[in-house]
Amino acid sequence: MIDYLNINLDSNFRKIKIKKDKPIVALISQNFLKTINCNNLFESIKQYPLFWIILIGENSSLLEDEFDNLLEQEAIKNNNMLNVVTTNFQFSDLTITDIEDITYEFLFLPCPNGNCQYLSFLDLNHTADRKISDFIETQLNNKTT
Repeated sequence: MIDYLNINLDSNFRKIKIKKDKPIVALISQNFLKTINCNNLFESIKQYPLFWIILIGENSSLLEDEFDNLLEQEAIKNNNMLNVVTTNFQFSDLTITDIEDITYEFLFLPCPNGNCQYLSFLDLNHTADRKISDFIETQLNNKTT
C-alpha cells in the first residue's frame, strides 16, 4: 500500500503523521506556492527525509531553481540535502497526457518499489490541481483493488 497524503493549505504540519524514517517524494504545485512562501514550505518539510521534489506549473523551472538554492544552502548544515533530486514539469494548458505523466513521475519513477511516502502540495481550489489530485487518487484506488 502506498503512503499518500495531499497537504491542504490549512494543514498543520505538527498534526500530520509523517514518518521520519521513510523517504519522501513531494509533488509541489505552483498554485500551492502562490499562497505560501517557498521558504516557509521548505522550512516545514526539510526536517523530514526528503528524497525527490517534483515542481509543477507554468513556471516550474523557476521554482526548481529556487528549491535547488534552498537545498544547497541547507546542505551546509545537513549533507543529506545534497542527495535530494529536484525535477519540474512545466505546462500551460493541462492535458490528460500531462496528468498521466505527472502522476507517473510522482508515484512510480522515484520509488518503483513504493517504499516512500508520497506528499502532494496541491491547491484543490484550482482546476488543474484538482484534476491531478483526482487522477492520483484514481490510480491509487486501482492499485489497491
